[in-house]
Amino acid sequence: MNYEALAKAVVMELFSGGSVWFFLFTSALFAGVGAYFGKYFGTKGANLATREDFNALLAQLSASTRLVESVKSEIARTDWVAREWATLRIKKIEELMTILHECEAYLDAQRNSLLSGNVYLPTPPFDHAIAISELYLPELCDTVNRFILSCRRVAMFHGKVFVQQMENEKNGITDRSIWDNLIERNGSVEMLLAAKEARQATSQLVQKIISDKGSG
Repeated sequence: MNYEALAKAVVMELFSGGSVWFFLFTSALFAGVGAYFGKYFGTKGANLATREDFNALLAQLSASTRLVESVKSEIARTDWVAREWATLRIKKIEELMTILHECEAYLDAQRNSLLSGNVYLPTPPFDHAIAISELYLPELCDTVNRFILSCRRVAMFHGKVFVQQMENEKNGITDRSIWDNLIERNGSVEMLLAAKEARQATSQLVQKIISDKGSG
């Protein structure tokens, strides 16, 4: 079979007579349908793209909101921690001041007990003062250490004088003026000056903490 001839015959039949109008009509119809659906799908595609862009913007906004809230929460937590830390430090300063007075009272009680010929056994509060300054008040460490060092020197001197007094009594010397003769060299003046310095330093630190807390 001659397929080429058959194809020509079919084409001629389609374009002969009224078939050409049918061809033009169907061409116009398909062109219109194609244009309509092209516009329809173009519009749907644009709407879909716009919806995707909108959803992306919503996701970005949601992420930004979560970030802002997270930052605000962290700032609030940091502020709370800072305020609580400042409050705790002020309490520790008050505690430290009490202990410094206890150190002086300890030395007075020790001296009075030894003057009476009695051994003084209570544990001194020296280490407690150092621990508080190191843990909570590092700005005061040097000042507190100087004060405690002077207290230790006084306490050791009291012990030495007491031993000397016991030796004198064994040798029949009952005069206790040894305390009066040596008390000038026991470091009490140094201790009192160190105590004054410590009190001034603690007072200044309290004012600074309160000022920083108010400005924060």
